[in-house]
Amino acid sequence: MSQQNVLEVVKEELRSVVTIMKSVSGFQIGDPVRSAASAMAKAIEKGRTDDAILAGQEAIKAARNILGAFLRYSVFDKNFEGGQVRTARFTLEIARRRDEEKYDADLIKRLDDLRKGLEESVRAETNGTFSARVSAYNALNTELGKVDDEQFRRDRVRDQQAKATKMASRNQKDAEATARNKVVAETERQRLLNSRKQSADEIRGLL
Repeated sequence: MSQQNVLEVVKEELRSVVTIMKSVSGFQIGDPVRSAASAMAKAIEKGRTDDAILAGQEAIKAARNILGAFLRYSVFDKNFEGGQVRTARFTLEIARRRDEEKYDADLIKRLDDLRKGLEESVRAETNGTFSARVSAYNALNTELGKVDDEQFRRDRVRDQQAKATKMASRNQKDAEATARNKVVAETERQRLLNSRKQSADEIRGLL
């Protein structure tokens, strides 16, 4: 294969991996990739095919390493020297919704199932294609938004139901109080009538 053909292959591989990177929600192409790609472009302009191939291969390698690490550490904690640990992004996202915001258990399960799927993809996919990992990552990232919307909807419905229940309870209490007041009033009216009748009867008994 000629060097020009090799260059075309490298260009296509770089184009492919960059397309994949751009499809990952929240991912930003890093400086190492941009720098190597820029060096490749300059070498092509100057007709230095060998240098362009090397720069392109460097850009591809950097892109794969950066993207691979991004996907891996979205679900696996990263350990640093000195015992420091950076908790995985999705671990934090799910934990916040479960422990702090008290999302419904079925919604948390949906997220956990997708997180486990991403973990499996990260472990299994090592051939450099990224398709399974990116698909699993984007699915989980999208589901976060869907779960947020669903929990918000449920909370709003529950709040409306609680208000309606409170209002119904208040109305019931008011109705019961009104009924009791009517009974008391009627009892008092009957007592007064009876008292008047008794007094009247006492007068009539004098005659």
